[in-house]
Amino acid sequence: MKYKVDDWVFYKPFPNDESKVLNSIVERAVVLWVYQKDEYYDYDIYIESNGKKKKVKEYQLFPISDPTY
Repeated sequence: MKYKVDDWVFYKPFPNDESKVLNSIVERAVVLWVYQKDEYYDYDIYIESNGKKKKVKEYQLFPISDPTY
């Protein structure tokens, strides 16, 4: 896995959306849990802006240092 528990990331719910509308949604989040490789989801995250916890796939997360988020 690319991220570890307590890593801060950018979460994009629709990173592959070609309309650019949904693709522009970006939220800061922290990784709470890393699932094992044989499970459907890759991470549990906590989204800072709305206080919600979500299960996500790795392709939806981007490093904070990545300027292309």
